[in-house]
Amino acid sequence: MPGEIPVDRGIGESPDVFTSREWLETNRLGAHASSTLCDAHSRKYHGLLVAPIPGGGKHVFLSKFEAELVIDGEVFALSSSFFPNTMCPDSWKRLARFVQGPVPRWLWSEGPWQTERQLLLVEKSNTLLLRYDHRGPGALLRLRPFLAYRDMHHLARENGFLSGAAHAEPSGVRFEPYASMPPLRLAWSAPGEFKAAPDWYRGFEYPVEAMRGFESHEDLFTPGVLEIPLRADEPLFLSASIESNVEKLPDLWAAEFGARQDEWNRLHGDPAGRDLAPLKYHGRHFLVTCGKPPSICAGYPWFAEWGRDAMIALPGLTLYSGRDALALDILATFAGARRDGLIPNYLNADGRHAYNSVDASLWFFAAVQEYLARTGDHEGVLKYLFAAMADILDAFRTGRAPQVQCRENGLLWVGNPGTQLTWMDACVHGRPVTPRHGMAVELNALWYNALQFFLEFCNTARKPAPPALGECALRAKQAFWKTFSAGPWPWLADTVNEHGADASLRPNQIFAVSLPHSPLSREQQALVVEAVARNLVTPVGLRTLAPGDPRYLGRYEGDGEARDRAYHQGTVWPWLVGAYVAAALKTAPDRKAAARGLSETFAPLFSPARTEYGVGGIAEIYDGNAPHRPAGCITQAWSVGEIIRARTFIQEALS
Repeated sequence: MPGEIPVDRGIGESPDVFTSREWLETNRLGAHASSTLCDAHSRKYHGLLVAPIPGGGKHVFLSKFEAELVIDGEVFALSSSFFPNTMCPDSWKRLARFVQGPVPRWLWSEGPWQTERQLLLVEKSNTLLLRYDHRGPGALLRLRPFLAYRDMHHLARENGFLSGAAHAEPSGVRFEPYASMPPLRLAWSAPGEFKAAPDWYRGFEYPVEAMRGFESHEDLFTPGVLEIPLRADEPLFLSASIESNVEKLPDLWAAEFGARQDEWNRLHGDPAGRDLAPLKYHGRHFLVTCGKPPSICAGYPWFAEWGRDAMIALPGLTLYSGRDALALDILATFAGARRDGLIPNYLNADGRHAYNSVDASLWFFAAVQEYLARTGDHEGVLKYLFAAMADILDAFRTGRAPQVQCRENGLLWVGNPGTQLTWMDACVHGRPVTPRHGMAVELNALWYNALQFFLEFCNTARKPAPPALGECALRAKQAFWKTFSAGPWPWLADTVNEHGADASLRPNQIFAVSLPHSPLSREQQALVVEAVARNLVTPVGLRTLAPGDPRYLGRYEGDGEARDRAYHQGTVWPWLVGAYVAAALKTAPDRKAAARGLSETFAPLFSPARTEYGVGGIAEIYDGNAPHRPAGCITQAWSVGEIIRARTFIQEALS
């Protein structure tokens, strides 16, 4: 199928090609399934059914299946697990290929037989579906389920409270490990037998957690073994669900797979945009649209629905991926959740949202602005978003928004020495690693852009705008360059506060150029782009601090404290490419030549067949130093969204 991303074992017998890469499947309810390509879990976040429960966060219910084939009395392992100092069994030796397409697909083979597995999560249901296709001699498939039943951030331990009974049902079997949690139901489409054999397996190891400095060993419970004959050309379907009984599995598979294939074909149908189609399809994983107001998950496998991330990722995941209507719905979700002029930093299922960011509200304006530019939907903005925009600007200007002060020069002063209210929010021992209180450069670029956009919209919609907003915008523009360029360095200060200007060379200044309304002259914009290009650009994104700075940390590694110290002190973030590309094209004397150069510079990010780290996605971060190893979340919403947007800008410049 066009656009599929294969990973082959290739020559030699090393498991690294399958253990260093990870797959992902989601269901738009916030659930996910994920592991390494050979199903040897390397993280505590891995599992075949990781789903949210009301008021309880996401839980790993079904960790995995230990799978094997029996053919003519010989046993062939189809799965592996990490244990201390080893990975066993050696299933990777017969895993010939993994393919990321509309759904993940595995192919095992040895001698005369081949077995293929496909996997998906049912949309609108916390249900896992598996499909097995076998070619060759008849085989017996043995599946041993392992149950975790714990919060995804924690680990399970053998205990005496778990109920290990297996309850037969007409369509399969049911497990009820803990009375306070939903049961897990298994069902299958062919004659099979579940043999109860309850037991604990101890000492599963998650090497990535160990590398990150966290507890890395777990005990998992297995209730028994499911045995089902496999026959050539007769697909087997299997479900695992924490909801009601799942019946007619072939029909359910056909409907769910068909919907994914239709979207896949739609995105791949345009020859001009085919190189972006796999990434646009991957973007669907971040969209949480079922069972609640629509939103965006910030990243997998551990992030939730973050307001700042959603606003930045939204244009690329929706407007530039053929999902325009969804963009307005998501914007309305966050607009309706605002408080005291603040868009939530993240959404909680119980309604107790967090409001510990200031920039989310300003990114909201940028997202609305892009929505209007791409769709021309003035009526939708006026009906669903205008009141929120007016409220936010009033709250920021008058000081009603917590930790926000609009100064006499029209610029925003935010926070105090103990707060971290921008995207560079890492803290160690309760203290900000990159203190940015006072006047932060990107916050004020966003503020000026928001003011000008709102005034522009009011004029078009013939709505009266408070005169104070126009006066504030004028003062902010007059003060911006004077405030942030007060020094001998040829770039903008990152923050200005009671201690003076922080001259750290960081990427935040690029937003003073990239946003539609810039407070800088053309000459000033060009200086900013040149400084960022010379010091911060890498093939996989922008560094968060120039390598010449004595505080620069080029490797994101070690325990939690060490990683937090490096998070914004040199680590590369791919999402910044969107703003950089927009700024570079905006200031280029020859847009086509600049577009060709940008395409070459960021070629690794723009490749349609991404097989590193999280297959098909884009990592949260990379090392500042070459070879720029990926790290953090295996795929991040704003990384994916902004690379889609950046690549679209380049294509438009070249057309």
